[in-house]
Parts: sequence; C-alpha cells; structure tokens
Amino acid sequence: MQVRHRFIANREQKKVKVRIKGVVREIGVKIGRNANGDLLNVAAEFEDAKRVARELSVPLKDVMIIVEEEARKKLLG
Repeated sequence: MQVRHRFIANREQKKVKVRIKGVVREIGVKIGRNANGDLLNVAAEFEDAKRVARELSVPLKDVMIIVEEEARKKLLG
C-alpha cells in the first residue's frame, strides 16, 4: 500500500465585486493557499452565487465561473 502525505491549505475568505448583466454584486469566495502563500484554489460561496443567479436570472454555473475568474484576476494581478 502506498502512503500519501496530505497538507492542510491555509484558507481565507474575501468578498469580490463582479458585474453581471450590468449589475454589480458582491459575492464571497474561499481562497486556499499553500505554506508558501501560492494560490491553490478559489471557490465562490455557493449560497451567495445562488442568490445572485436567482436575482439576475442567470445560470448558477455561469455566476460561479464569473466570480472565480474575477477573484483569480484580482489575487494574481
């Protein structure tokens, strides 16, 4: 049996402003970083994205993609 080691990513939460259908909304994102501070993952807060998707009649998946892309741009930018 192979032994694999896992590490715990440092996590933080932030809010990202995005424009969808000409409307600006603030949506939470979860950010994962390794011990060196390198960006590992960005995930939109599901409930925030769901609320905005309903308000603007946009597919939830589209909202999630827009938010995560915008967050990556701002974090790496």
